[in-house]
Amino acid sequence: MAIFLMYDHEFRPGNKVHADTLKGMDREARRIQRYLRWHGKRSTYFPEATVDDFWDALDDTTISDVTVIGLATLARVHVPPWKRDPADSKVNGMLSFYDAISRGGSWPAISHLKQGSFYQRTSGGMDMLPLNPPFAWGFMADRAKIWGVPQFGFYPSRWHVRPQAGLTTIASYFDLDERELTDSMSYARTKEIFGRRESIRARGYPVPKFLHPIYDTLRHNERLFELHQTIRKAIPFVDAY
Repeated sequence: MAIFLMYDHEFRPGNKVHADTLKGMDREARRIQRYLRWHGKRSTYFPEATVDDFWDALDDTTISDVTVIGLATLARVHVPPWKRDPADSKVNGMLSFYDAISRGGSWPAISHLKQGSFYQRTSGGMDMLPLNPPFAWGFMADRAKIWGVPQFGFYPSRWHVRPQAGLTTIASYFDLDERELTDSMSYARTKEIFGRRESIRARGYPVPKFLHPIYDTLRHNERLFELHQTIRKAIPFVDAY
């Protein structure tokens, strides 16, 4: 297993959440490495890994499993700044699912797919981009072994020592069948599953699928729920019936 800690010091410089600090993430990575060593599994830790470190690992046939720790959404990970083109003055500090597999758009020959599991130990927000395919969607042989926390924040404790601790599989979260995990998806289907999402804050749960009819029904039900609660407060004797 390769364990990557990707951290951009310029992103959230005033952050006070320990789990989101470089020190906190380093401790998390070393806990996982000790756990793996105790269970007889070899691992290599890349503290403050660069984009090139990550791409080199994708080409390394001796690495079957990958763990990524950092600040991220489901589809994009903050990394130390890199440039798409040496002649381009635009510095890029995000590595997307597309950048990961295409090497920033250069499309090199892919020698192999990773045969083990991918553990994305980052937050899994999906509310900012129109499409949010999981970060590892393009380089894992078995997409049923991609772990993450779609639509939720991730704040591990010192008890989260296993790579998958606190995570769930992408396949089970979105209820994907074998065909959806192995075949190419149309744009419409990709948008349906991995499209823009948000949480219904008042009810405390995320929208499970971005199907417009279901989403609209949830929104309508939320308004009805709030109206119902308002009526109950205004007419106390309703509870008697």
